[in-house]
Amino acid sequence: MLRLILLCVALASAAPVLTQPDSLQAARWVTEAEALLKNGKQEEALAAHRKALAFFQKNNRLDQWLESHIPLAFVRADDLRDPFGTQDFLSGALKQAWRQPLNALEWEQLARIHLYKGYFYQWYTFDYKNAVRHYEESYGVFVQRLGEKNDRIAGYIYHQLGNAYTRLGDYTRAENMLRQGIEYGKKNKRPEIGKYGDLAIALTDLGRHDEALKVVREGLDVSGADKDALITARLSEARLLMNLGQVTQAKHALAQVPALIAGLSGSDDEIAYYQAGYHAMAGAIDDSLGRIAPALDHYRRAIRFEMTAQGTAYCREVGKAHNSLASFYLRNHRPADALQEFQEVLKCVVKDFKPATTDENPDTGSFTAENTIIEGLIGKAAAYGQLRQYEKALACFELVPHVEARLRATYAYESSSLRSLNESRRRFDEAITIAWQLYESSNHDRRFAERAFLLSEKARGILLLHSIVRARADYALPAEVRLLENDLRVKTAWYDHEIASEKEKGEQGDAARLRQLEKELLDLKQEQERFKTMLRDSFPDYARLSEEVSFLTAGEVRTLLRPDQALANFYLTDTDAFIFFFDAAGMFSWRKVALPPDFRKNVRHYADYLYRGDENNRNERRDFLQFAALLHDLLLAPELKTAPATLQSLLVVPDGVLALVPFETLLQGAAETNWRELPWLLRRYNIGYAYSATLLATQQEISLRHRQEEKPRFSFGGFAPSYPGEAGTTRDNPLPDYPLPDIKSTQVELDRVYALTGGKAYPKAQATERQFREIAADCKTLLLAMHGFSNDEHPELSCLMFGMPNRDSSITNNILYASELQIMQLHADLVVLSACHTGSGKLHRGEGVYSLARAFAAAGVPCTVMSLWRLHENPAPLLVEAFFKHLKAGKTKDEALRLAKLEFIDDDRNGEMLHPFYWAGLMATGDMCPLDLPNSSQLPVWALVAAGLAVAGLLLRWSMRKQQAPSFEII
Repeated sequence: MLRLILLCVALASAAPVLTQPDSLQAARWVTEAEALLKNGKQEEALAAHRKALAFFQKNNRLDQWLESHIPLAFVRADDLRDPFGTQDFLSGALKQAWRQPLNALEWEQLARIHLYKGYFYQWYTFDYKNAVRHYEESYGVFVQRLGEKNDRIAGYIYHQLGNAYTRLGDYTRAENMLRQGIEYGKKNKRPEIGKYGDLAIALTDLGRHDEALKVVREGLDVSGADKDALITARLSEARLLMNLGQVTQAKHALAQVPALIAGLSGSDDEIAYYQAGYHAMAGAIDDSLGRIAPALDHYRRAIRFEMTAQGTAYCREVGKAHNSLASFYLRNHRPADALQEFQEVLKCVVKDFKPATTDENPDTGSFTAENTIIEGLIGKAAAYGQLRQYEKALACFELVPHVEARLRATYAYESSSLRSLNESRRRFDEAITIAWQLYESSNHDRRFAERAFLLSEKARGILLLHSIVRARADYALPAEVRLLENDLRVKTAWYDHEIASEKEKGEQGDAARLRQLEKELLDLKQEQERFKTMLRDSFPDYARLSEEVSFLTAGEVRTLLRPDQALANFYLTDTDAFIFFFDAAGMFSWRKVALPPDFRKNVRHYADYLYRGDENNRNERRDFLQFAALLHDLLLAPELKTAPATLQSLLVVPDGVLALVPFETLLQGAAETNWRELPWLLRRYNIGYAYSATLLATQQEISLRHRQEEKPRFSFGGFAPSYPGEAGTTRDNPLPDYPLPDIKSTQVELDRVYALTGGKAYPKAQATERQFREIAADCKTLLLAMHGFSNDEHPELSCLMFGMPNRDSSITNNILYASELQIMQLHADLVVLSACHTGSGKLHRGEGVYSLARAFAAAGVPCTVMSLWRLHENPAPLLVEAFFKHLKAGKTKDEALRLAKLEFIDDDRNGEMLHPFYWAGLMATGDMCPLDLPNSSQLPVWALVAAGLAVAGLLLRWSMRKQQAPSFEII
């Protein structure tokens, strides 16, 4: 169908050539070239075409010069069956054009060349990534040069680009593009341009069935829509009603499709395309009604019609049809038949995959960014599961991450990546569960535990890992190229931030600005693709580092650990916790434990109790202590019981809701006693945290590189701004109407740490965002003692407040957002975030908590000390000062933080601040290696005395206030 439409437009665009007397001969040469090319006389065809091109160039008709390539391209693709030669031919048209377009007609033809290139990539070679690249080029011309006012381009670009995004799983961009097409159709009274059914498909894939049904019915009410749009809408309506459990209504909607198909006047392949869709839907309805024989017949017909429509048995659409039949066989417990059909799915979408048996799998090098490959692999795994051939099922699951990585590389929005990660996590859950079955049935064969661990590594922290790896790979580039790439990252981060800001405003936001920002982000995406191509060609070592991530194996974990250290790596499914435990001597164990009822809910209650710091409710205190002991026994007790006596330190890799829990607060027993005497896990072990073992290895490499390079100019950079007022909501202030009380204790905190480390200290008005940007890259350690805000819905808008907002500049306005932080090139070994909520944010399954601390990790900082909740102004300076004191004495970061907390707990002067709210919120994540801090003090004696008196005064003030009434001041 699309091919016919495109050819019609090509002829319509050629009309000026054919009707102008002075162009008749040129038109004959183009027609002659077509005929010669169809007969395989390529040289003669090229000669005839060159005559036409010379005429068009002589008469300065770039529009006709470009347009004349299009009918010849179709001959190459259709008659000669040479899609790659077709691409080369059209690329030559772009390269050989003697000048840039000067008017709307010429820009239109340029847009069409890119549109056809995308079309040939999509429908002839099934290369959706390159198809999107050229569709985006066409769309860029359409918007920037044609003012988004050209019906012929609009008739294809919105829905073709939107559908290509859908096929790549980039639903955010798909929805945006398809909605723009609908709005264009309404605005310009061209209802056929709005593809309501295609938008419904995208919304259905997102699980937004009610919204999708509303869109479909809106499309059905539009007068003037063409028959193909009506058929698509009816098919979408039937599918949605099925998803909503309304099978009778779905059958009624589908019953209207045959008459619509009969009214089509298109080609056989166009009609077959809709017949395939009809039979696929009819099969699903009969399947749901238990009508096995007619369902099977419909599914088989769908495959045959899809092959007719596509003209080949080897393409995505035919693969999808096989997938429907295979899934039908699975549901009806015919795994052998299902296995055969799933293998057909893979043969359709994996180039040159010609297996001799169903047990063969494709080579990962042949994978493309195509989610149908994933469907085929997980389908095979399910079929093997029914056949109880679990090791073969596991092998299929292990191939899936290779396809997922290629898909993620095509996403422009991180939200699309997060959505795909949520889906892939369910597959990892199933794969690891299968690995456990094999582990148990094989009498604990270590190989299955190792394969499960590798899967768990591929299931967590992937986006952060890619950010860090890319930052590390920068060092393989010349300075000027590195600068250009950084500029592209900065621009992307800015667009992400601005788009998130507009979305957060909801109905009060500027919809026109949001659309413009998203369009400009598409343009930036094109520029990034061109830059990546240049990098792959000119700097292959960089491309390898930045695009190929190597995951740590179980046998390599021991190299991360100190002699006194062990690593506890957790993986949570809906029903179970898997615990991987390693020590430095090479011991490796794997255990599964069933999660108690309401486990996640109770973990959140546990974390909430810590965050609130409420000591008055005895029942809540009792429940907290009991759950602290339960967590210890459930997650760690068996491993610690058999651990060597020399074990003193734990590295914890949490998963899911466990990222909200400071493991220092777990209890080795739940005896009722005062807070100080409780058997906290903190009493026995130094505890540090990591996002994953692979990420930890990468961060340790960064630390090692820092030690080998020339040291930063300053050992320390500290910032403690003052807040002499309150911030209100204004047009220039994106923060909510939230009071910002001054925090006098941070000045003391800064002075004391500066006395220990030297370097640079910026108190009060000197602690500006501008100053931070100027010096941060030159500091070995950083202390940020200030207000922090987390934004759970849009984590990129989480921020640090360097004093009151400065409305004079949008770049250095004293609000440093996570989106800005993560692209900074920092060389610090440690950042201490003595600010509220720097470790809190939105919890994404598989990626952990999106927080300010995570942004520093993305910026290349190998270790961050962060706060899980509001920091109280009294304990914060004491804990941070003691932490730096022990660092200076050569302690590792986890030991230094543990000693600081124990000193605080055991100090009688802190007797009224022993609830873990006061001391447990600070956590160290990343590389725990010691730091080489200077010995000389940078403060005069009088300053040390003054700082000491100030601390004493704070403690006295706290003691007096505590006797009157409890109150919290937030940082």
